[in-house]
Amino acid sequence: MDQLTARMDQLAEQMQHDMGALRTQMGDIRGRIVYDIVRQEVALLADDLGLNYVRTVNPLELRSMTRDIDPDTIEPSELHSFHRADLVFQATDGKDETLYVAVEASYTVNGRDRYRAVRNSTLLTRFTGISSVPAVAGVVVDHHIRDSINTGEIFWYEIPMGDLRPE
Repeated sequence: MDQLTARMDQLAEQMQHDMGALRTQMGDIRGRIVYDIVRQEVALLADDLGLNYVRTVNPLELRSMTRDIDPDTIEPSELHSFHRADLVFQATDGKDETLYVAVEASYTVNGRDRYRAVRNSTLLTRFTGISSVPAVAGVVVDHHIRDSINTGEIFWYEIPMGDLRPE
């Protein structure tokens, strides 16, 4: 009986481990789907901001923006993260002024996404001299960043839950 109990405990522990791994993998998949949707809907996101989409800025362009900066003025990890931004695009406003939009996309948008969007927006302006808007996109918003959205510090682009389902 003791052996059976020990084996049942081992199986229960293994199942808990496997379920945790599955949750992590599903979170990664949901995040990737949201990322892909945001990149496909970039023109709609620009419209929601009242902007005219011009083009998406690719990672090589982000790297070239930072080529001549003093490396002592930014942490290498911050620079690396900037180069890997989820989405940066160029747009024009109603006065035909060019600006950038720095977007971070996650299934559940949280403080980390808010921080990255604001940081990337600030860095874009610093590196180019062109105004930039921080934005976050996702299905769910963590309540901790609602104030940032409500005050206009960051723009929120909602991905409807139904958009994650296959057609």
